[in-house]
Amino acid sequence: MTLVEVLVAAALMAVGVIAMISVFDSSRGLVTTSEKNDVTAHQGEAALERVLALDYGSIALTAAPSHATTSTDPDYYVQPGGGYQWDQSESPKPADPLVVDGPNGAVAHVSTWSDGQSRLSGSVYRYVTWIDDPDIPGTQDAKRVTIAVTVNNTATGGTGELKKPVLVSSVVIDPSSG
Repeated sequence: MTLVEVLVAAALMAVGVIAMISVFDSSRGLVTTSEKNDVTAHQGEAALERVLALDYGSIALTAAPSHATTSTDPDYYVQPGGGYQWDQSESPKPADPLVVDGPNGAVAHVSTWSDGQSRLSGSVYRYVTWIDDPDIPGTQDAKRVTIAVTVNNTATGGTGELKKPVLVSSVVIDPSSG
């Protein structure tokens, strides 16, 4: 083999190694994003189960949340008039009125969470809104509980960043409404 052939072979090998390293780095970012989605979904489901285990009368916020100006903040969907827009799709439904009962409510609006390994942490935002079931006479006969879970992106150096919070929601029907 001549020196030119050796240099060409080395250049081709270097390009292949660089491409493989790039693939591994991209894969690491995707795995990190998947892990964050999985952990935040579990945090949201656990928070939702804790709220659903409460007595129906206690499923109310202890204080009203305020509107945030940043669209990545879950409180961005809190309306100034005391409503919460739980549907955050491209064509969202109107906001529902928040259920706030300071003395009797048992649902704190925000708390923090951690995975216990100092790798991932974030916040859990809870919202309770009134909804009207058209099959039941009267209004405010059911409550929608929506949990939004965020993750801090500094623990892993910002790789695999979640751009939006993970949302979990359920409807609770008033047992006395029949």
